[in-house]
Amino acid sequence: MKEDNIKTKIKKLNRFQTVMTLFKAFVGTAILYLPRAFYNGGWAITSAFMLASCFATIYCARLLLEVKEKTNCSNYSELGFKTMGRTGKILVDIALWSSQFGFCCAYVFFINENLHSLI
Repeated sequence: MKEDNIKTKIKKLNRFQTVMTLFKAFVGTAILYLPRAFYNGGWAITSAFMLASCFATIYCARLLLEVKEKTNCSNYSELGFKTMGRTGKILVDIALWSSQFGFCCAYVFFINENLHSLI
């Protein structure tokens, strides 16, 4: 009962807002890190890995959408709970937390490097 009440209070993103959020997350990060990646890895290797990453991301996103349609889950934690119980929910939450923590650390490192080179 309490969980249903929480779900009704959450504002859902429309299609445009979702696309812009994903664009900001992926393209914003890429703009910051790609020049250095190409410098370190070279054009051929970096381009090949970018294409492989692109196809893997699209494939995984399609799988997640298929699972969402079949299970009617509204978030990753709920999906983890439906598939593996409480353990699955905890593992999904840990994975999401560590992913977001990694992004934050990468941004802090990037800002630190830029400030260091500026000073």
